[in-house]
Amino acid sequence: MTPDDLLDVVVVGGGAAGLYSALTAADAGLQVAMVSRKPLSESSSFWAQGGLAAAIGPDDSPKQHVEDTLAAGRGACRRSAAELLAAEAPGVVWELERRGVRFDRIGLPHRFSCNSMARPLTCG
Repeated sequence: MTPDDLLDVVVVGGGAAGLYSALTAADAGLQVAMVSRKPLSESSSFWAQGGLAAAIGPDDSPKQHVEDTLAAGRGACRRSAAELLAAEAPGVVWELERRGVRFDRIGLPHRFSCNSMARPLTCG
């Protein structure tokens, strides 16, 4: 890539959301660049305790995931954003698994923080 190359998408941030966004855009045939203030191995996502939260268990639901997210945010979350996250998270988990991500499945997922259900999936 040179400074004269034209880009379709510039992703700012090298955490999990930024990486997934860049991957999805590139898969759609777009020219993508990522900008991060730190190396990827120093991102918050890399160091995160939990993992990816998704309502994938038989007794869980996106509705409950929304309520847990709002409770954890203590009034700082936008409901519409929490609803979108909870609705799309299970599909993202399946897509990442299709791409070869191997989430820990033995005795998991864990129950962290304000989750009323065992929800976060981890890797490695």
